[in-house]
Amino acid sequence: MNVLPPPQGRIDREANRLECAYHGWAFEPKGNCARIPQAEGQVLTKALASPLSCVETLPVAIHKSILFVWPWGGMPTLGTGAGSPEAMLAGAREDVSTYTRDLPYGWDTLVENIVDPSHVPFAHHGLQVRVNI
Repeated sequence: MNVLPPPQGRIDREANRLECAYHGWAFEPKGNCARIPQAEGQVLTKALASPLSCVETLPVAIHKSILFVWPWGGMPTLGTGAGSPEAMLAGAREDVSTYTRDLPYGWDTLVENIVDPSHVPFAHHGLQVRVNI
């Protein structure tokens, strides 16, 4: 069974959009696609209007500088229950910084990413150099 890596991206705070780190697609807070750098003209217009270019939005909360996402339904009220951010972070300092990344994927996914030229400018910032011959 091929397990894909979790979605990754960044926030464009000026446009208030979530941007895919692999391909640069940008999404509005309600999940509709607002930008596809690899498309233009009628193709872009049709793609942006399609529900297939939208993403599902999930309930989130920020507590002690950590983003919590509840992908299985409504978010519990902060401050209640053992699964709440407060209970999970009891005793943690406000200035603690952590980063966890677990990418369980196979060689086939890695090769697909390497040979996909549309993601290079977004996933490998500044690594690609244009050479005119």
